Parts: sequence; structure tokens; C-alpha cells
Amino acid sequence: MQDTAQEMLLEELRSKKGFICDMDGVIYHGNRLLPGVREFVDWLYKENKRFLFLTNSSERSPKELQQKLARMGLDVDESHFYTSALATAKFLKYQAPGCSAYVIGAPGLVNALYDAGITMDMKMEQLDEICTASGATDVLEADERVWKIRRNCLEATRVLSKVSTSDDLVVPVDKIAVCIEHLTEVSKNYSFKLFTLAHAGDGNLHFQILKGDMSDEQWADELQRFHAEAYAYVYSLGGRLSGEHGIGAKKLPAMETYTNPVEMQIMRSIKHAMDPNNILNPGKVFNA
Repeated sequence: MQDTAQEMLLEELRSKKGFICDMDGVIYHGNRLLPGVREFVDWLYKENKRFLFLTNSSERSPKELQQKLARMGLDVDESHFYTSALATAKFLKYQAPGCSAYVIGAPGLVNALYDAGITMDMKMEQLDEICTASGATDVLEADERVWKIRRNCLEATRVLSKVSTSDDLVVPVDKIAVCIEHLTEVSKNYSFKLFTLAHAGDGNLHFQILKGDMSDEQWADELQRFHAEAYAYVYSLGGRLSGEHGIGAKKLPAMETYTNPVEMQIMRSIKHAMDPNNILNPGKVFNA
């Protein structure tokens, strides 16, 4: 009975005119083809089946994916690959023909956009001109080495302290420098160490506060006092409590303390209109 069911399933698969396959974990793992893949691809060609390998990675072009499989001993024409970069380029070309885009991504995405007639906007060129006019001797776009440092820098603070907390604040872009300078100076009145990361493009600030050898009681007291100073200062600059990580329950009391009452009332009104029974994340952002 089981053999009959399997044979029926195989016959159904054989009758299909086309196949769409994921790649990583389905066709290969790392740099190794998975068992049965070579035979499957040979069968697709032999039976003249249409097939497409999909990947949500925009890093490589179809040509590079073809070369990757070739190094594993599998010969597949590049026309059988479709990436998220190609999908993005096709979507933009359809939505806004001839548009320009500010691109943060791998060469595969950049090349796909160029092939679709989408040009890169002039932000990098403008930034180069501004930096050069301000005395920069060289202007380079961040490569993977810089992003690796960025991804690991907060984790690296564990060398200095096993216990830490982070704060996600946001200020107007033109207030980033003065905010970092001021709060760094304020932190010198406390026993903890303060490290700062910033998003230069949107004013988002990440303050990593390291406990070190402080007692739990001193740590809690100093955090509370520093937060009171920091939040009040950020709001005085036109900033807010969070730029990307949200208020949640942790910053709910501060939200009530520092936010303009009119803003709070507007948010409560929207919340009540969308969630009259207060069943969506109750007790988060503010008390409804």
C-alpha cells in the first residue's frame, strides 16, 4: 500500500512541466552538493522540464551562482537562476521606470538594478564632494570589514563587563555630535563605562552602559539617575526615547514622564480606535 502511494506521488511529480527549487540547504549545503541533486538536474534536462533555482540572497548574480555550482561539478545555465536582486530590480522597473535608487547592498543587487535601467542616486557622489571640500584626503564606501566591526562591537564590550545594558535614543541628525559629547561628559560623574554607536543618517544613538565591578544596588541607582539626565537632555534637543527598538514595557514610565501630553493623547486615541478592547500588546508603550 505504501509503495503504491509513493509510486503515485512520483508519477505526479514526473507529470509536472516545471520546478522551482530553493538553493542553500536544498541543492547544496556550504560548498557541497546534496545527495541526489546531480541526478535530479540530469533528469530535468533529459525530460526537457522547465526549472528555476531561487535564492533570497542578493549577493551574487546568476552568472556567479552558475560558477558556484560549476565548482561543485554541476553544470547549469545561468538562465535557470533567479535572485532577490533580480526581483527587486524588476519590481522597481515596473513601479517607477527610469527611477534612481539609493542602494545599500552587495554587487549582485547593484548590477541587477543597472541592468534594469535603474541608476544609483547621487548621495555618495555628493558626500564625496562635501568630504573633499572639508579636507578629507580620501573617501571610501564601507566594505564588509567595516560592517563586521559594526556587527560585533557591542558584543566585544563583554571583554570589559559581563553585565551591560543598552539604550536606544534618537535626536535630530544635526544634534548627534553635541548629544554624544554631552552625555559622554555626564557619564564621567558615574562609576560605569559608556560606549556609543550612532546612525549618522537618521540620528539613532546606541549607548552601551557597562556595569563592571559595581554592586547591584549601586548599578540600579546610577542607571536610574543617568537615564533621568539623559532622557531630559535628549528631549531638550528635540529627540525621543527610541529610534528603532521601541518603548515596550521597559521605557513605559519614561514615556509617560517625558512625552508631551498632547502627543500621548493622540497616540491613545489611535490605539483605542484600532484596539478598543486593548488586547494588542497591552501594557506596552503606554497604559491605555
